[in-house]
Amino acid sequence: MDIPVSFAFSEEETAFLRAVLLKVGTSPYRDYEGFEQEVRESVVPPLTGTRFAAYCAEARNVHGFEQPFVRLANCPVDPQPPTLSFDSPVADKRRLKTTFVAEGFLLLYAILMEQVLYAYQNTNDGDVFQDIRPMRELADSQSQKTLRGLSFHKDDANHYVRPLWFNILGIQSAGVNVVNTCYSANKDILAALPQDTKKILASPEFITPHDDLTSVGGHDLAEEAQRHPVLGGDGPTDLRFFENRTRGTSPRAQETVDELLRVVHAVKTPVHIQSGDFVGAANNACLHNREVSEIEDLEQLRGRWLVKTASTDSLDSIRPYLVPGSMRVVKG
Repeated sequence: MDIPVSFAFSEEETAFLRAVLLKVGTSPYRDYEGFEQEVRESVVPPLTGTRFAAYCAEARNVHGFEQPFVRLANCPVDPQPPTLSFDSPVADKRRLKTTFVAEGFLLLYAILMEQVLYAYQNTNDGDVFQDIRPMRELADSQSQKTLRGLSFHKDDANHYVRPLWFNILGIQSAGVNVVNTCYSANKDILAALPQDTKKILASPEFITPHDDLTSVGGHDLAEEAQRHPVLGGDGPTDLRFFENRTRGTSPRAQETVDELLRVVHAVKTPVHIQSGDFVGAANNACLHNREVSEIEDLEQLRGRWLVKTASTDSLDSIRPYLVPGSMRVVKG
C-alpha cells in the first residue's frame, strides 16, 4: 500500500507559485514574524480562488484519525539550495540561504489549513522551520539530525507541548541511496491489536525518556519523564510512543510494547520523499520513522535535506509553555 497523492501541482502552477515565493525577502531565521507577515500579504492573495486553495479548504475538515495524511506532489522548492556542511548545517543554512521558497510554501500550507506554526528551544535553537538534515555531532542519535535510521515515534511524545500536525517537504533527495519515511496510521494499528492489549496500553504503566534533541539541546524541560499511558494521552486513539525509548514498567506492560511494535511495523507504509514531495500528518493519529535501506553514496546521504514544521490550532493553547518574551518558541 501507499499513501495516495492528495493533490499534485501542474508544472504551470508550480512555476507560478515558485515565482511568487521567490519574491519573499524576509528571512524566517532572522525575523520570523516579519516573514509570516510578508507571506500573508504577498503570497496568500494571489492564491485566492486557485485549485490549491480550494483543496485546502476541503482537506482541513477531514485531516484526522480517519484520514491522518496529506500528500502533495510537485510542490515548489528553492531552485538552487545552498550546500550545507556535515559539521554545521543549521548555521550554514542561516548564513547561506537567501531564498525561502520551501519555508514559504510550508507556511502558506499552514495558513490555508488553519494551522499555526511554532518552534522548540531545543530544536535548531528555536527555528520554526526545522531541518531534517544529517549533522556530524548527532549522526548516531535518534533525532532529525541522524545519518541512519530513526525509530517509530509520535513527535515530542514526552514533551509537555506536542504538535497537532507535523508537515515535511523535501528539498534535496538522498540521491542514489534509499531512504524512506514510513507512516503507520493509528486506526490500522488499533484495529490489529486485541482488546486486552489496548486495555493495558491505556494504563499508566509506561515511561518515555526525553528524546535526544531535548536531552542535548541545553534547555531543560523543567520536569522529569513521568509514567504515562501509551494509549489515550491526547485523545482516546492517541499513541504516545517512541520505539526503543518507551518501555513498560511492569512485565505485562513491556509485553504490550513488544506486541505494539510488531503491529506498527506490519502496517507501515514507506514514502520515498524526493525534492518537491510533501507529507503532512496528524500527530495524534499516526506514528512515523525513517529507514535507510541502501547506502551507495555517503556524501549524497549526508546531503539529504527535508524541512519540517510543527503546528497547533492556536498560540493560546501553548502560551503557558512559551519562552518569556517569545511569541511562538516553546521552552525545552
